[in-house]
Formats: sequence, C-alpha cells, structure tokens
Amino acid sequence: MATDWNEFTELARSLIADEFSGVDIRLIALDYDVDDPAKPYLGPEDPRATPARQLTAKALFLPIAGNVKLGLSKTAMDLIKRADCTALVGSGEDLRDFQEVYVPHLGERFKITHVEELMPADVRILSYLVLNR
Repeated sequence: MATDWNEFTELARSLIADEFSGVDIRLIALDYDVDDPAKPYLGPEDPRATPARQLTAKALFLPIAGNVKLGLSKTAMDLIKRADCTALVGSGEDLRDFQEVYVPHLGERFKITHVEELMPADVRILSYLVLNR
C-alpha cells in the first residue's frame, strides 16, 4: 500500500502556519551574474538589488537547545552550535538554492548556513534551515 506523502505535506504546512502561528519570511536567491563580462573577477555590483528569485513562505523559528531530537545530520548538529537561530519551513520548494532569509516583522536578514529536508520518496515535507546573522 502506497503512502500519500502529500497529505503529510499539507499537514506540516497547516501546523506551521495556523497551529503554531508561523511567521512570514521571504527567501532570497541572490543574483551573482557578473555586471561586466569583460571583468568577471569584479563580480556583481549588488546581488541583493535584483534577486535571482524570491519565495514567500511560513516558518517556525525554533530554540537552538530544542533541536537535539530532530534527527539531523552530524553536519547540521555542528553548524547549530554556531547558529543564531533555526527554522522549520513548510514549503514544497527546494530551498537549497536560496542564500538569505528576510523576516519582515523583525526587519532582519539571516544568511542560510545549512538546509536539511524531510523528504520521503520525492515529496518535500519540511525544510530545516540553520541561520546566522
């Protein structure tokens, strides 16, 4: 009997958004295209000015001390020790292409240090972000 993972995805999203009062965040993929192809070593002038991609999602910010029981990889556990905060995001999107998170109600930007996913089969249920200022 096949498992309907989409049901779990919807449950995760509704829990984060409604039950646990998740906050709106904007994930930002910076634009690293070179402004002057003749001088690629200069890089882009301002990669934030026109992001390559943006995504709005709901996130649940977690206390760092409470992350021990989430079944994360050794890499994530090492990065968490130096993280400013962590967040669960209930989005079906691949968040590994994003570099920053902007939290409008705080007016703060965080750098995404690490992304882990709860992804049985090919259905992305939750993404776990390790964030630094």
